[in-house]
Amino acid sequence: MAAIQFITDLVAKGRYSFSSDEAARALGTSPVATRAALRRLRQKGKLAMPYKGFYVVVTPEYQNAGCLPASHFLPALMAHWGERYYAGLLSAAELHGAAHQRPQVIQVVVARNKPMILCGRIRVSFVARKNMEQIPTIDVKTPRGYLKISTPEATAYDLVGYPRHGAGLDNVATVLAELAEKLDGKELVRLAELSPIAWA
Repeated sequence: MAAIQFITDLVAKGRYSFSSDEAARALGTSPVATRAALRRLRQKGKLAMPYKGFYVVVTPEYQNAGCLPASHFLPALMAHWGERYYAGLLSAAELHGAAHQRPQVIQVVVARNKPMILCGRIRVSFVARKNMEQIPTIDVKTPRGYLKISTPEATAYDLVGYPRHGAGLDNVATVLAELAEKLDGKELVRLAELSPIAWA
C-alpha cells in the first residue's frame, strides 16, 4: 500500500492521526522507509508531525496553517502518550464564551510539565498541575471528536492561580467578569479544597 492510500483510507474512517509504528505495519515497510514516505507527504503539506512519531492528516482547508487545529488532534495525542489532560485557562474560557481576546495558543493542563508543541502555525502550551486528575471537566464536541475542558468553576480557579498564563491579573479579571454568569457558587466552594487558599 502506498502512503497516500494509507492516509486516504484513514480519513475515510474518520481518523486524522496515527503513529509511525501504525503506518509501518499498514505499509509493510521498515521504520526507515516508512519515515521517508511520510516525510515526502509532509513536504507536500499532506501531513504534519506535532510530536516525533505522531502524525496528523492536514485537510485542504488547514494547509495554509500547516497543521490541523490543536483541538482536533489533542485528544489523540494525549491518548498516544497515555496521559490525562484538559484544555484550561484562556482556552477553556473561550470555549465557555468568556474570552474577549482569542488566545493565540491552546493551553493544556497536565500532571507534569511538557515543552511547547509547534505544528505549522499551531501552538500548544502545557501547564503543570499536580492534582489535575481531580479537577472536574466536561467534553466539548469538535469536528474530529471530543475535547476535554475544565468546567467554568475550575477554569476560574486556574486563571486566578496562574495569572501569567492568563495574560496578567487585569485580563484574568475581565475574563472572570464574562465567565461570572456561568459560575455556580456552591461548586466554587466545593472546588476551593482542591486549590491553595490564596487562589480561593
